[in-house]
Amino acid sequence: PNLFDEIAQDMTTLGYVGEELNKKLVYLAASSRVLDDPISVMILSQSASGKSMLVDTVKRLIPEDDVIAITSLSDQALNYISSLMHKFLVLGEAVHNEVIEHQIREMLSGKELSRLVTLKDPKTGELASTLVRTPAVVAAVMSTTRQNINPENSSRFFLINADETREQTKKIHEAQRRKYTLKRYDEKEKQIPAIIAKHHAAQQLLRNILVVNEFAYQLDFPDVFMRTRRDHDRFIDLIAAVCFLRQYQKEAKQTQDGREYVECDLTDYEIAYEIMVKGVLSATLLELPKSAVELYDALRELARDRAKKEGVKAHEKTFTQREIREETGYGHTWIRQNLRLLVDYEYVVLRRGGKERSKGVYRLKEDCDIETLNLSMIPDPEAMRTKTRR
Repeated sequence: PNLFDEIAQDMTTLGYVGEELNKKLVYLAASSRVLDDPISVMILSQSASGKSMLVDTVKRLIPEDDVIAITSLSDQALNYISSLMHKFLVLGEAVHNEVIEHQIREMLSGKELSRLVTLKDPKTGELASTLVRTPAVVAAVMSTTRQNINPENSSRFFLINADETREQTKKIHEAQRRKYTLKRYDEKEKQIPAIIAKHHAAQQLLRNILVVNEFAYQLDFPDVFMRTRRDHDRFIDLIAAVCFLRQYQKEAKQTQDGREYVECDLTDYEIAYEIMVKGVLSATLLELPKSAVELYDALRELARDRAKKEGVKAHEKTFTQREIREETGYGHTWIRQNLRLLVDYEYVVLRRGGKERSKGVYRLKEDCDIETLNLSMIPDPEAMRTKTRR
């Protein structure tokens, strides 16, 4: 009954602490490789934020034969992989170029790779162009430090941010301090191998079974932005992925033509709702990483404190990067990167240049919360339960 909590806890034992919702989403994506229409995830965050470790932890829980992990590849390498059917495809930072990303989009949308090649007829010797199609059904996970994602890519992935907050850093430090303890040695020798074996066995039991969602008509979703067309579809896919992973907790039924299927239930919805609304949407609808939001909140607090002392308004107070470092304790690179985002999105104003002899001076554009999309219209699990009883 606590399947997803156990998945997250197992990943914690393997060494990846925190980020419970991201853990569940990436594990769901890896598991969905068995389906005819898998889901895929793109992780956006700066270097050293834990993107690779999250993916590597999930990868350890998937049978090796079902994983294709690539750190670098040539432009045509994907066309010559022996099989791309029902694989968990892990693509590192180095694979990002337009040719490869186009191939990935083709796989995720068309479920195949196609290329036009010139072949010589063995009998006549004449050259002719031939279209070669390679079936490809993959659940892909990519990571990147770039915030300006190609819209064609973002429409095919769940977009999530790694947790860059200080609270997460504290959790990581706490876990690192256990590295050389007797308890950790014991976990590595006994507990972790058993966890990996358990997940490999469970993954091999998953069947490509039809998923039916009859209560999707009861779902409401924001329609203010055009991008919510994509997010709504992702939400429907996520509910189905949860149902698929829980297939042995359900009674298998049969269609009139004899095909087996399982039905989505309110437990599936509750799990998907938590991941989507509290995790995916809260991060990506802002189009700002959590770290930028955290810095913005710190700047508002700093500006309010100074303004109160001097009897002025918070947005009238200015500060340099050095003052921000000294007041908040954040690192220089972290502040610089997130300040640039806040300036780009016009939450913070750069008053003058940042040249060698004229350091940049920043102020809040206004003392207000970062604008977010109202997600209250998406039925919470209790509201959905009420709707389905009608």
